[in-house]
Amino acid sequence: FSKYKIHLQLPVMVYLGLMLGLSVVLFIGLSMAVKEKGSALNQEILQMKRDAAQQELATAIKLVVADLQRSKTALLNWDEVRQQLANPSYYDYWRSNRLHTSSLLPKTIDACEIYDKAGNRLQKNNQDTMPRQFPRELVEPMVLKHDGIIRILYGFSVTHEASSEVLGFVLLRTGLQSALSNTGALHSIDPLLITDSLAEGESITVEKLSHYLMLPTTDTPVATALNQLVLTALQDFILVGAVLAILTMLLLVLLFVRPLRRLSAYIDDLRKDNAHSKLATGY
Repeated sequence: FSKYKIHLQLPVMVYLGLMLGLSVVLFIGLSMAVKEKGSALNQEILQMKRDAAQQELATAIKLVVADLQRSKTALLNWDEVRQQLANPSYYDYWRSNRLHTSSLLPKTIDACEIYDKAGNRLQKNNQDTMPRQFPRELVEPMVLKHDGIIRILYGFSVTHEASSEVLGFVLLRTGLQSALSNTGALHSIDPLLITDSLAEGESITVEKLSHYLMLPTTDTPVATALNQLVLTALQDFILVGAVLAILTMLLLVLLFVRPLRRLSAYIDDLRKDNAHSKLATGY
């Protein structure tokens, strides 16, 4: 018991130090685990946002192309278009007044130009930015960046009603941002994220727009806030646990260690008394 008593004089501080050390190690380990899980969660959130943005853009592109197709059908079924190709004497007036008041074209289309079968523009004045020559490579809707503005160009041929003879061509133009926004399909992305990534003079098909969509690569605010919340809660939990462990240790000292010391001292006193009695009696 005397040896046990010597050992019991140190464990109180030693155990308290161990408790604090274990708490620190536990906090560091759990913090690293939470950070790793938070990073994985952030990547999952980013991937979900990328997938949602790609899906929204694909839907918006389909709606824009469908809108252009409807405009094409409306113009091909309008006899006045063929009349202008047959006699373009009053084309400028017809284009400035009759075309824009016909309600055949949606508001997103900001320009419509007619070209003869040689590809020459019927419009005589130079006040418009539409090409003078019909771009025959426009076999499908194309996206073009010019003077910092990105537009969609869509050209098609006008044929004779009774034959396949080409009478001329029509070129439609619409702003990319207004066309995409007008679809109502974009909820998590901004069309400007696309316009900033295209180079000046670059032209692509509308189907390739998804490759030019600039998506976020940094931590999302949701994941960052969640990580901070978990780390704060973990820190508070470990702090409370350490305090409870220290209080428990002190309580154990009060309930067991001190009584054991007293018992050990009492037993030592009894042994000493017995030893003195044996010396006095000789037994």
